[in-house]
Amino acid sequence: MNPSQLLRRLRVGQISFLATLLTLALAVSTFIWWAEVQREEATAQADFERNTDQVFNALSARLDTFQAVLRAGAGTWAEHPEMSANEWNTFVQRSLLDAGYPGVDGLAVAVAVAENQHQAFVADIRRRLWRDFTVRPDGIRDPAAIITHIAPLARSGTAIGFDIASHPARWLAAQVARDSGQSTLSAPLTLLVTNGESRSFLLVHPIYRSDFPTATVDQRRKALFGWLLLGLHAPTLIGNLVDKVKDPLLDIQVYAGAVTDSNQIYGVDRLGTPGSAAFTTLRILDFAGTRWTLRAHHHLPRSALWFGAAPLTLLGICVALSLALTAAALLLLISREQSRELATQAMGQLSRTERTLAGVTASAPGTVFQWLQPPDAPPGFSFVSPQSTLMFGIPPEDLIADWRNLPFAPEDLEHWAQAMAKAALSSDSWQMEGRYHPFGGETHWWKGSAAAAVGEDGATALNGIFVDITDQKDVQRELAEREQTYREMFERSSAVKVLIDPENGRVVDANAAAQAYYGYCFDKAAAPGIQQVSLMEAEPLSAVMRRSANGEQQFFRSRHRLASGEVREVEVHMGPVRMHGRQYVHVIVHDVTDRERYQAELMEKSAKLEASNAELEQFSYVASHDLQEPLRTISSFLQLLERRYTDKLDADGREFISFAVDAAARQQAMIQDLLEYSRVGTRGRPFAPTDMDKAFAIAQVNLTSAIADSAATLSSEKLPQVMADQVQMVSLLQNLMGNALKYRRQDVAPQIRVWAVEEPERWVIAVADNGIGIEPQYFDRIFLVFQRLHTREKFGGTGIGLALCRKIVHRHGGDIWVESEVGQGTTFFFSLPKKPLTEPC
Repeated sequence: MNPSQLLRRLRVGQISFLATLLTLALAVSTFIWWAEVQREEATAQADFERNTDQVFNALSARLDTFQAVLRAGAGTWAEHPEMSANEWNTFVQRSLLDAGYPGVDGLAVAVAVAENQHQAFVADIRRRLWRDFTVRPDGIRDPAAIITHIAPLARSGTAIGFDIASHPARWLAAQVARDSGQSTLSAPLTLLVTNGESRSFLLVHPIYRSDFPTATVDQRRKALFGWLLLGLHAPTLIGNLVDKVKDPLLDIQVYAGAVTDSNQIYGVDRLGTPGSAAFTTLRILDFAGTRWTLRAHHHLPRSALWFGAAPLTLLGICVALSLALTAAALLLLISREQSRELATQAMGQLSRTERTLAGVTASAPGTVFQWLQPPDAPPGFSFVSPQSTLMFGIPPEDLIADWRNLPFAPEDLEHWAQAMAKAALSSDSWQMEGRYHPFGGETHWWKGSAAAAVGEDGATALNGIFVDITDQKDVQRELAEREQTYREMFERSSAVKVLIDPENGRVVDANAAAQAYYGYCFDKAAAPGIQQVSLMEAEPLSAVMRRSANGEQQFFRSRHRLASGEVREVEVHMGPVRMHGRQYVHVIVHDVTDRERYQAELMEKSAKLEASNAELEQFSYVASHDLQEPLRTISSFLQLLERRYTDKLDADGREFISFAVDAAARQQAMIQDLLEYSRVGTRGRPFAPTDMDKAFAIAQVNLTSAIADSAATLSSEKLPQVMADQVQMVSLLQNLMGNALKYRRQDVAPQIRVWAVEEPERWVIAVADNGIGIEPQYFDRIFLVFQRLHTREKFGGTGIGLALCRKIVHRHGGDIWVESEVGQGTTFFFSLPKKPLTEPC
């Protein structure tokens, strides 16, 4: 029975009932749809407010952290006003500003300098910190605020020497911080290291001297030492926090002050104007005397709420139920029995079909589809399972409407229609794989397979499935990378490496170093196994390989025979490795034959050296006692001869006796100096913390008589504390200053100056004088034993003093050198390491 015949059998009241029923059902469907839209909107707004609060709270906490770091830095500077660059860099690293907080462009210290202190300040910084330190820009301001420390130095070193008082915005923030005693944020400016980026700020905090009161503005100005300067790059700082919120529809702008385009310091409205946003909110942040305004937009179109997946699904279900209910009522009114039977059969068949299709698509490991290739119409999807939403992030209806909505890579999407047309003409099953980008996600891999079926109307249907194979691709790539890494480590290593099958001892693989070492080509069938190479007994060798294959790391000494027949001592490292589903033993061999021989030779030489040192000790004893006794006897008897027979000797006789006595005294002095030289390394004291200022004072006292005789002037700057032998440090300074007193210019009072320069790994101490000077060709000769540049009649001495100085410096792990200009003076430099030798040599 056709529909027109059925409608003619209905009465007017029944048609009105059906119309009322349909209208009521559609009204209920519309209400349910609207309620779902309202719920979706409330959820979206709650997510928007939560994400906005997350950005705002993170920004507030980050800025509070910066103020805490500045307060800690100010306290540190107040207690240590002469902090070195290394100490400052350590403080910044420990505060994790550079590593843990993107957007921080450096933490600097600017020192307040009055006009009358400018030259002394620059000289002090050059001496203590930066040898080439200059103030920028040119010109002296009163007061000035000059940057002396900054970290990280590698990125911000150009800021050293910059006077922030030369920049109005920086200086205004510094003045406010000085007078208020609180952290102050500057107006937007360009930092010295951001290449013209003007959306940056300077967070300034005052540093007061610890022994000054700071209750009033005048007291704070008098107590001021300087400022801590924290450079903040607003786009990087805020962008790092915004990027952590995974909401692509959230748009954030931050303004320094009122919400105007000129005050914007972060954000570009990427998705539209604020008026087009579904949700908008403002947050106010008061920080360091300034106010920042955070404005957030959520550009979720109203149409997305109205026609979202959930509301549309409910609306579709309700409308379908409304139509089904009306149709059922219509059929019931026409013929209860016939309608009931027909409806039962139709609904049962439909239910079975839907359940079957739903079961198949739900259990499928991907997105099921049907591609229709009509002979006279554009191709496209005729069916796509709901799994497309989970896999691609695109609803099935969007793919059915236009297959170009597939989120494939451009090159794969370009060839898709051609590939499907070719598959429709083929009798074989079709397969293809490529990359896709789900909405808001990273790149994934897909694989498609389908089989063609030709319908009665001539259209070809390709029934297939899309499967995500990203994990498989990752596993394949990881396996390939591991294999490549292993091959590079195995083949390119200079160490001898072999791969052994533990079941039979066969060498499965060997690198070039192994083949060159053993002289075998292991990739040939006749290559020997490990049993033929190793001289270890068969059973212990098999046991070692079994333990290695089971996971134990093995290390032992053995002997291996080369192809030439030579036997070498080796150290063997064994460990398990699994390749291609099999367990193997990876072996690394180190030849120690030469090392054993060298160790034996070294022990023999050590024994000989100990015997030689014992003989040297005996010689020192003889030199200090036996060799000096004849000299004392000669000198005593000559002097006795001179006193007893002085009236019987003429002038020449007395002069000859004087020459002999003087020669004996010189010989005794040379023996004493040579003995002291030989005992520098054998009789020295252990290294201990030594104050070089104290060593200088002791040396000065020892030279009191010579200083008074020559009317010399001695001056010393602050000298460091080092790990050294204090007695030898006194001897070192005394010899260098004694030389300065001895080799002085005639009628010119000696002036001796001692100072120290700190370098990263050592201290360099200088002793300068205004004496006669040394010609450059003698710079190396003067440090040799018994080398003299002048006659004894002009300058006394044995010629061992500078050789003794060099030996003392070398014992401490340092070096000694000289700079001099004839007639102007000489400067001796010697270095002492900050980390001394563990055992003095």
